[in-house]
Amino acid sequence: MISTVFKGIGTIAIKSGNLELIKYLHELGYKGDKLAISYAFENAAKNGNLELIKYLHELGYEGTYLTFDLAVKSGNLELIKYLHELGYKGTEFAIDEAVEHGNIEIFKYLHELGYKCTTWTILCVAKNGHLEVIKYLHELGYKGNEWTIFSAVESGNLELIKYLHEFGYKGNECAFNCAVIKQLLHENTHKGAGNKVDFAASIGRNDLIKLLNQLGEKSTEDVQKYLQSLGYKGIKDAIDNAVKNSHLEVVKYLIELGYRGAEDSIDFAVSIGRIEIVKYLHELGYRGTENAINEAAKNGHLDVVKYLHSIGYRVEEWTFYLVVYKGYHEIVKYLHELGYRGAEDSIDFTASIGQIETVKYLHELGYRGTENAINEAAENGHLEVVKYLYSMGYRGTENAINEAAKNGHLEVVKYLYSMGYRGTEYASSNAVENGKKLKLLGICIL
Repeated sequence: MISTVFKGIGTIAIKSGNLELIKYLHELGYKGDKLAISYAFENAAKNGNLELIKYLHELGYEGTYLTFDLAVKSGNLELIKYLHELGYKGTEFAIDEAVEHGNIEIFKYLHELGYKCTTWTILCVAKNGHLEVIKYLHELGYKGNEWTIFSAVESGNLELIKYLHEFGYKGNECAFNCAVIKQLLHENTHKGAGNKVDFAASIGRNDLIKLLNQLGEKSTEDVQKYLQSLGYKGIKDAIDNAVKNSHLEVVKYLIELGYRGAEDSIDFAVSIGRIEIVKYLHELGYRGTENAINEAAKNGHLDVVKYLHSIGYRVEEWTFYLVVYKGYHEIVKYLHELGYRGAEDSIDFTASIGQIETVKYLHELGYRGTENAINEAAENGHLEVVKYLYSMGYRGTENAINEAAKNGHLEVVKYLYSMGYRGTEYASSNAVENGKKLKLLGICIL
């Protein structure tokens, strides 16, 4: 008989949702506890994993009251049918999950089983632009309310809006404003799609000005020119929003008109990697703060880092540590060539996120990690990093195999097991994992 201590690894494997790992450990005799099974069912249902659900049922395990709803949300009709045949029931929200994702076949199946919709259901379907689902709901006698057209406008589905209007639904000022906003966004996103000046003129000056006051950052270059011809200069944060959207020509045009960016315009352009805008603003006399280059490095913008360094900006020590941790290998190399150095535990951090090239690079430079390097690489499933570190003489603790199993990393578990690693007993009550309280029992891989 398997003791409580031996159940621990089965519990961890089942929570991982990795079918092959579960089978592998189950063949060795490991079992999971009730809470782990509940977690596994919910996770498998949410991901539409029919094979895992079937396997767990064959072993005698059962799901929870949430299993059916999560299966509906996954969109796997075969899984839903399988659960229904086993006697699982959904909550009152099950059918809403189906229509929200526009899955008409699942909706029809659930409706045939007796699940019913609400007014909220129609609004949700309209907002997501699912015309065929709306038609089907109407055939069944369901009706929306005064906000249905507004929800449809939010979806941007013109055919749906036309259909609802023909069906007798009426919009309001909010719906019209929303439609105009959608059009502006579309024009701003798809360069050359239609004549934006004609569009701006067609909806009337006052409405356009009102909307652009609310949505200054959404205006395009042509619309700004049109407004300028009318004497309008009130687009809030125009420069910064043009920078945000990488519109260099818009930035140039606004500056020609006399607009000025905020003091931190360069910092903002730097943080999002807009190198051409950074250069242009710098040529005009804009200056970034001391933190500008740190932001560029932190966000992985190597070309911006190089440019700023060439004009006198300098990186702080914590920035090198951060780019190592984030795995920006090329920035790490560049900064190291400039003389910057990382913290003592740089290899540990880099191993934990699986950046094998950076791990190798740092090791070649003389950096050394601790036993946590292998532990954290194993915990996060980075097999190649684990193998490399092991080949370099690193050794982990029993936590390496425990955490690898917990997170479902079968290949890492197999490798560590082949290297002689074994788990050890530990306990942690009321641990919070993925938003659920789980009681972790003793762990022992023999």
